[in-house]
Amino acid sequence: MCSLDCRLTVGALCDLVWKYSKHLQWLDSRCAPMRYNGTVSSVRYGAQLSTTVKSWWDRYEEFVGLNEVQGAQGKVTEAEKVFMVARGIVREARKNVEAQQIKLKEVRDRLDRVSREDIQYLELATLEHRLLQEEKRSPTHPD
Repeated sequence: MCSLDCRLTVGALCDLVWKYSKHLQWLDSRCAPMRYNGTVSSVRYGAQLSTTVKSWWDRYEEFVGLNEVQGAQGKVTEAEKVFMVARGIVREARKNVEAQQIKLKEVRDRLDRVSREDIQYLELATLEHRLLQEEKRSPTHPD
């Protein structure tokens, strides 16, 4: 926080900035003829005036806490980007698990319809075993 008296309310500070800006507009209108004729003094005065306004505005932002809010907003934006990447990874993993489960269900359905004496039964059982092994090796499988 700045070293301003804390009894100064935000409303009073806004009034002060508004009055100060009115004085700057009045000074600006008085100095406009000097500025356009290209004198060095008017350029220096305009730069000094601009610096003063910026200084007051920076103090106001610090007093109100806008700098902290903008910093926090930047952190939230970065966290949101990381979250969206993680969400995409989870979505992709979920699709893979669902596809694996559909394949496994199809193989089990076919196994139920095939006789144990049939050669196709051994092929289907081997395929089911392979799918179960792949599911177990997947990073989304709870161990």
